[in-house]
Amino acid sequence: MNDLAQEQNFVRKLYRDIINGFSIIHRNEKTFAFKHLSEAEICETSEVYINKFYEVKNKGLLCAEEKIKLLCEQKVWSEDKENEIKRLQQDISVNRATLKKLIISSQVNHIKNIIKEKELSLNTILQEKDELLELTAEKYAYKKSNEYIIYLSLFQEDLKCKLFKSEEEFLELKESDLIDYIYAYKEFIEVLKIENIKKVAVSAFFMNNFFLCEDDPYTFYGKPIVDLTQYQSDLFSLGRNYKNHLTKGGQNPPDNFKTLDDLVAWYENRSNLSALKDKNQDKMGQSFIGATKEEMRKITSDSKEEVLDLSVEAEKAGGELSFDQILKIHGI
Repeated sequence: MNDLAQEQNFVRKLYRDIINGFSIIHRNEKTFAFKHLSEAEICETSEVYINKFYEVKNKGLLCAEEKIKLLCEQKVWSEDKENEIKRLQQDISVNRATLKKLIISSQVNHIKNIIKEKELSLNTILQEKDELLELTAEKYAYKKSNEYIIYLSLFQEDLKCKLFKSEEEFLELKESDLIDYIYAYKEFIEVLKIENIKKVAVSAFFMNNFFLCEDDPYTFYGKPIVDLTQYQSDLFSLGRNYKNHLTKGGQNPPDNFKTLDDLVAWYENRSNLSALKDKNQDKMGQSFIGATKEEMRKITSDSKEEVLDLSVEAEKAGGELSFDQILKIHGI
């Protein structure tokens, strides 16, 4: 079985789990059943976070801001490092926004490399900061809200009842058993990360069904939006987005893609391309630095513009184009 076939089997199973609202994880010869939570249930964990935060704050545990201020006063940490964190976070955010607007491969790869480098720098300084902060009110509240979300998610293997009758019963587990559940939960959410849900959304078996529901989540899932799980909402939103790319662009996805990541990239490229065409629809003689001929054909596929290779045009002119000749080629 080739890699693509393996990948398609994986996303079919993932699709089934999203529809059913449950996932089964096998780890260390143990079986764990996790319910996919609705937005309302996830909001419960936010309430737990808030309650736990103020509970330990009132008992004297410092929050991150107070701890950072104290560390800066002790010269263990500095405002310069805090500013560096903010700068890196802003740079990553700006570059991610830029990435969504690009369609030229060389530019996409360049921005991806910039993001990767900045994320590496950011993670290094955040790790240093985290080790210095030790326990804060935020960390304690985050840990307790995470434990609560695992308690809510854990079900018996028949998927009919919660595994634990109460949160107290869950928290009374031996440390080794609790760690087993935590790691199984991490594996569960890693499988359902947005990158994998995108692979479901671009798959033909999903898209064929999605086209029949007329963008109505009740028709697709058979229940109101407020009762949808987080993953059902994510998949539906992606499906509607990708369907719009197909209907607006009037092009079918390629048949020769090697991985589902390639297919996801094609759909997202169509989104960037559509925005680019809308922005430049009234412009003539556009130049896109670094674009290949194929990329230029995609950009101008819905227009009457002809794709010209300036190197070929220069050869025709005797090896070099004057400024006036370049303006003429661009219709100016």
